[in-house]
Amino acid sequence: MDTFSEVFKAIASYPWQVNVGVLSLIPLYIIDFKFFDKLNIGLQRKIALAKERGHVVRGMIVKEDAKRLVVNNSQSAYSYWAARYTYTVDGKEYRKRFSCDNRHSTRSKLRTIINVYWLDDPNKPFWDYSSDSLGAWFGIFTMLFPWIGAILIILLLGGADAIAQYNNSRM
Repeated sequence: MDTFSEVFKAIASYPWQVNVGVLSLIPLYIIDFKFFDKLNIGLQRKIALAKERGHVVRGMIVKEDAKRLVVNNSQSAYSYWAARYTYTVDGKEYRKRFSCDNRHSTRSKLRTIINVYWLDDPNKPFWDYSSDSLGAWFGIFTMLFPWIGAILIILLLGGADAIAQYNNSRM
């Protein structure tokens, strides 16, 4: 209990602008979870559009074409799994290679049956674990949004000057 009161004393010793900024994290996280989590961005949006249009079929793996590929770049070596899948749209059979990159997905390597999606052309498909750089950037933004908002609130309330005065008074 003693350490709990020490934490509150330490927080109270900072300028009021900092306390308001830190307290603003609570509503900013509520906004973050309430609104940003519902947005379909990147791959999620593409999958939702494909489902709306009815552009979803089952793809079956071609087992003899499944393999593990190793990429050796200057920064690090990593491996991913790739396999060719067949799927049929309007009586026409397609064969496309889908991969599962460990950097984008922590799920199992390959599946025997997958959902294949497309937006306009069934010859340009994607699947649930296609690479999603836009979704990754949006995830980073949603994690940083409350902190960016809190820092802006502190700065708008004149917190930079107050913190400088606080630091000078402690010396």
